[in-house]
Amino acid sequence: MTTNAIPVYGTPQGYGGPILYANEVAKTANYTITRAETGTRFTNTGATGAVQFTLPALSPNLVYGFLVIADQSVTVVSAAGTDIVWANNAGKSSLAFSTSSEKIGGALRFTSNQAGTKWYVENESAGANASGGNTITAA
Repeated sequence: MTTNAIPVYGTPQGYGGPILYANEVAKTANYTITRAETGTRFTNTGATGAVQFTLPALSPNLVYGFLVIADQSVTVVSAAGTDIVWANNAGKSSLAFSTSSEKIGGALRFTSNQAGTKWYVENESAGANASGGNTITAA
């Protein structure tokens, strides 16, 4: 069966779903992601301050994940500018977990479309926390 789905990495887990990320990498300072790192989930494990991730230039079928582990702000920025599709807007330039007490467990998956012109975003957050949920701020 042929499909145009997001690339899936790894083998099925016990719950029946696939592994979406082949690698997990922690960054504690601002970092510019490379195209070759597609299939990676980035965390801020060990960070003592805000971390900004800059996506690579758009090209077809890239996928990156972001998961907040340390209680620090995490921002994901498009290198090209206003090409992030999020919350009824197809022209955002960044998304962030930066609201006090609403960061840990925040998770997003960025996938470039097949034309390589937009970043599609899915919220993979852990769900409600003591403050009522993970808040995503768009710019």
